[in-house]
Amino acid sequence: GLEVTELTAERARQFGLDEDQSGVLVIEVESNSKADKAGVSVGDIIKGINREKVQGIAESKGLIPPDANLSSTEIDQLLFLPGFSTSREVS
Repeated sequence: GLEVTELTAERARQFGLDEDQSGVLVIEVESNSKADKAGVSVGDIIKGINREKVQGIAESKGLIPPDANLSSTEIDQLLFLPGFSTSREVS
């Protein structure tokens, strides 16, 4: 439900972003996909994923067992679970 591409200086200009930003640029989000429901939008920049933090939050919320041995991809998918958030405050 999500397509990204390398954030080059040219793509940054196309999206009105600073040319010195790094990460990957979201170029497509499927309607009603997990990414869409999580609030990911075209033009968002993904700078990286703190997988240790994501796994810790998932464990603390009971979404996975404490001894789960997840791959990087499996941890990344936790981000798109309904209600999953790394934020400490609700905005």
